[in-house]
Amino acid sequence: MIQPKILAVFFFVKMENWHIGRDKEKLVFTKKGRKNMKTILYHVTKANLVDSIFKNGLVPFIGPRSYVSGEQEAHIYLCDKESVPMWKALLNADTVLRVVIDDSILRNDKICHFCQYTGYSEYFLVKSIAPKNICVSREEFVLSEEEKYQIMISKIEEITELCNAYLHVIVLPNSKSTESKLRFLSNLSLTAAMIKETIEKFDYNELPMDYILDYISSGEQTLFTMVQATPKTQLMLYDLLKTYPAKDPNVLWLYHWVDEVLSQRIYDYAKQNGFA
Repeated sequence: MIQPKILAVFFFVKMENWHIGRDKEKLVFTKKGRKNMKTILYHVTKANLVDSIFKNGLVPFIGPRSYVSGEQEAHIYLCDKESVPMWKALLNADTVLRVVIDDSILRNDKICHFCQYTGYSEYFLVKSIAPKNICVSREEFVLSEEEKYQIMISKIEEITELCNAYLHVIVLPNSKSTESKLRFLSNLSLTAAMIKETIEKFDYNELPMDYILDYISSGEQTLFTMVQATPKTQLMLYDLLKTYPAKDPNVLWLYHWVDEVLSQRIYDYAKQNGFA
C-alpha cells in the first residue's frame, strides 16, 4: 500500500509543471506555457440514471423526446448555466450534472452544434464524455417568473400543435399509410404523457391572463379554432382529443385539462369583463 507521504510527493512531481486557474465557467490548464481551455457545461437528467452515467459516461442517445421529434442522429445534450432552470422544468429533470469539456470539441462543428432559443440554449454533441469529466452539481438553479410563464404558455402551444397534427394525419382524408398513422398515434400518446408531466408541476391560475390573451389573439390556429372534423361536423380543435381511437388516458387528460382549466380561465375572464 502506498503511504500518504509518498503519494503526495508523487502527485507534486507529476503536477509541478501544471497551473490550474478559473475564469467564471472556464478552467485553464497550463503546462510549459501551453493553455488547454475547458468549459463547464451542464446536463439535466433523472436521479435514477446517475449511477449509469458515472459508470459509462454520457453517451449519445435518441431518447423519447428526440424520437417523437423525428431526430435521426444520437446526441448528448448540454447547456450553459443560465439555461439550466429552463431545461430542468421542460424535461422534468431532478438532477443536474456538471460537465467539463474541451473548448476544441465545442469549436468542432462535426462534433458539436449549438442552438439558441428564446431565453435559453443547448449544445448537441455526437462524442461521448468520460465519467471523470462529470460530477453532480450542488448549485441552486431557480426558475424566474418570466421563465415559468414562458414554459406554461409553451405547453399550451404544444397541445395546439399536437391537435393540429392529429387533424391532418388522422381526421382529414390523406394518402398516409396505415403504418405511418399507427406510428403517429403512438408518438402522440408519448408526447401527451410528457406534456401532462410538465403541466402538472404548475398552477395555471398563476399564469397572467395577458399571456393567454396573446395566445388567443395571435392570429394563429388555437385550441379554440373551429375545424371541419367531418363534412357535417365542426369542432373546436381541442375537441379532437376526445376522438383518439384508443382512449389513451394521457390524451384524454389533456382534453379535460383544456376543457376544465384553460377554458374556465377564459370564460371567467370574459364574464368579469362583460363579454359573457
